[in-house]
Amino acid sequence: MNQLPVLYEKATHEKTLLKEVENRIKAIKKMAQKHGQLHVLMELFDWERRVLVNQDRKTKGKETKILIAEQERLRDILNVELTLRNIHSEAYLIITKDLELELSGNREKFEKLMEYPLTINEVDDLSGKAKKYFYFLKSTYHRVRQEPDLAHKYAHLLVNIFEKEEKQQGFTSTVDYKNQLCYYMVACSRAGKYEDYPKTIAKIRAMYGSMEDNMVLLNTMSFLGLKYYLNTDQFDEAAKLSDDIDQYWDGLLTVIKKRRQLAYCYNMTVAYWLSGNIEKAVTWLSQILNFEEVKEGQRIVFFARILQLPIYYDFEDENLDNRVESTRRVLAKHNQLGEFQAMVIKFFRKLLRAFEKDKKQALFQEFHAEITEFKANNTPTPNCLDELMIWSKGIIDDF
Repeated sequence: MNQLPVLYEKATHEKTLLKEVENRIKAIKKMAQKHGQLHVLMELFDWERRVLVNQDRKTKGKETKILIAEQERLRDILNVELTLRNIHSEAYLIITKDLELELSGNREKFEKLMEYPLTINEVDDLSGKAKKYFYFLKSTYHRVRQEPDLAHKYAHLLVNIFEKEEKQQGFTSTVDYKNQLCYYMVACSRAGKYEDYPKTIAKIRAMYGSMEDNMVLLNTMSFLGLKYYLNTDQFDEAAKLSDDIDQYWDGLLTVIKKRRQLAYCYNMTVAYWLSGNIEKAVTWLSQILNFEEVKEGQRIVFFARILQLPIYYDFEDENLDNRVESTRRVLAKHNQLGEFQAMVIKFFRKLLRAFEKDKKQALFQEFHAEITEFKANNTPTPNCLDELMIWSKGIIDDF
């Protein structure tokens, strides 16, 4: 582009050079089209017109009309792109501060901004950049309207654009791409569509030579990935991801709130416990119990009170009897001693008084049957119940 003025100036004195200018313009145009650089294409129209005017061709009148029509069409496409870019910029500022649009006036502002994007029907006519803005806005719009399937659809289309560009243009490891992969995981989670979770997690992790470069993205990927692995009983994978989280825990603490910290500790405790790493499970469990004086997330601390009983049983803790009684007192004091919790405490009291293998086996079988029946007859399932079912079934199988 920088060489065009000099080359064109020479061509005005030596017309044989006009063909070289024309070829140079075509090469730049091809590259600009590949990379979706509409402003470059607009700038090239002036150079195309100048070359055409200076050529001795009978058809240049007709070619000029075609060129003008093409320029007008491109101007319309560019205007739409710029409009969507501006809407995206304003909307992004709103939702980054108020994700669910709960603050006064934010929902109204967002819906006003969406008036124009909602009128667009022919998405194929949009430029590549315009499609990115459009799909992001549509996905966000359907998310705040509690329409998770549509939010997932547009989030998936947005990721596809980034990946298509990556293959065509070699744009790798961009912050925008990482952001959209994490946003896609959120959309998948809300829509209950987890098919793409494993490969999405792999893509994000592969882009972090050092995961320290963006703790916010690492937090989103790690938290959702951990939940996914646990919910699908992939405990070894959950433990591997927990190792990553452990490695960057100090950095993550700078971007996550106390409630989220507790949720991480709980999920990592379960991951390590059910994958067979009892020592690490105890380490992360102790972090939860250190939050007893923190008001945020106390429900998780109560869940951990129950969870500690099977974990410390596996850990062969000599003070398990005291832990059982302490758990009963604490839960009762805070009105958290429900039917399920009482059932668990009763089981461990019996288990601590059983010394023969046959007696222990019978107790585990009885307990497993009891909590299985409880789950079938109670909705929602109490926290820790599923973990206790997996644990008790594993011990029964080992007898």
